[in-house]
Amino acid sequence: MSLSREEIASRYGMALFEYAKENAKLALVHDEVDELIKVLQENPKFELLMASPLLSSNDKKQILKAVTAEMTVEMANFLHLVLEYGRFADLGCILQAFDKFYDREMNEASGVAISAIALDDEQLAAISKSYANKFNLSNIHLTNQVDANILGGVVLKVGDHIIDGSIKNKLQQIRKQLSISKRGETIEH
Repeated sequence: MSLSREEIASRYGMALFEYAKENAKLALVHDEVDELIKVLQENPKFELLMASPLLSSNDKKQILKAVTAEMTVEMANFLHLVLEYGRFADLGCILQAFDKFYDREMNEASGVAISAIALDDEQLAAISKSYANKFNLSNIHLTNQVDANILGGVVLKVGDHIIDGSIKNKLQQIRKQLSISKRGETIEH
């Protein structure tokens, strides 16, 4: 039975997390993971190139050696292991899984604040602080996504939690309440 992509990501992400933690390099490896996630988002074809059967194993090793030259030994070793086991196509998911383990260890979370207009850093920081206090977290790393369809307010997606403070949602709730009220009333003439 083959493993799902999520299972692979979880196993490899946990392995990197434990390896970095055992070697007291957790914070450094976390910084490298975050940087690598950004690089993969900006260059999505890199994963495909490193997973391609058209590129020789030696060429892949040389590319990886150049890429990991400035990285910690732990991260370099891990990336070579991922290459050796043919899991480079899953690297983005593996790195995200590592981030989840790291966030849990540090009592932190990551999420998205969806708003009708772009939020500045101060607004994101205020939302992050408020949410972190409410859920007893030390910190929340939020990114902003703009969606004009929500009309106003903010929808927060953090882990498995969604807090919908959008105007669109509030209007839907009011509409629902009015519809319930109308059904419950008897009309007298």
